Amino acid sequence: SSSGSGSKASSITSRERGTQNTPRKQPSTSPLPRQFAFPLEGEGPFLCSQGVEGSFTHFYPATKHAIDLECPVGTPIRAVANGTIREIRQSRRGGGIHASSLYHWNSISLVLEDGALVDFVHIRCSSSRVRPGDVVKAGQIICESGDVGFCPRPHLHLQLTASQKPDAPTLPFTFLTEKQEGGEGGAPATTSFQPLAGNWYSGGEGRLSTPPTLAAWYRRLEMLSILLDVIVGSVKARSCIAEYVLGPLLPLPANE
Repeated sequence: SSSGSGSKASSITSRERGTQNTPRKQPSTSPLPRQFAFPLEGEGPFLCSQGVEGSFTHFYPATKHAIDLECPVGTPIRAVANGTIREIRQSRRGGGIHASSLYHWNSISLVLEDGALVDFVHIRCSSSRVRPGDVVKAGQIICESGDVGFCPRPHLHLQLTASQKPDAPTLPFTFLTEKQEGGEGGAPATTSFQPLAGNWYSGGEGRLSTPPTLAAWYRRLEMLSILLDVIVGSVKARSCIAEYVLGPLLPLPANE
């Protein structure tokens, strides 16, 4: 390219003059994660069944940065940021792990103030509390969670894309939480976290160090059983299950 030729000429001229160029710091090509309000109402705990670049269904560009959070059918779902409701699909009822369930989900699309798009997928049939064109605020309840579409277990699939274009890339995001200590003057300290597969989370505390109940452990074991039944024997199965099993053993990130 012409810019590349110019850079080479500049470098040669500098060496000929016996001077040394100070290399310019190139801007990062990776966008900083957006910080969103936690999307599920209640204390949970909510199991992250698949995270960023998950080996089950988040391994291609259209879902690379998506997050899956298990939650009982009917859990209130909140807007993660201010924006305008773009599209609502809520007429379907079926779900499960059969291939026929692929691309047959219910969802709500939220256009953010900067034009980015957030999709809330697998929502409960006829549960929307908003209409296309409605302006919503972060934290406002917009629908209920469900198990419609390709769902090993009921969960919310949440993803952010750069724009409303069909081929727009997904973008990274984190969730905000408030911890009741560490802020100035005794005020809550705002932190953020990105869910990792195999770990439990709540909107108030972020990542929980251990599953708080036997029922939570049972849900995790049930999910492992489903994964084994669906994709056993493949390289992807081993990668997916290893990711899910080892998730709780990973250290807490520094910002938690």
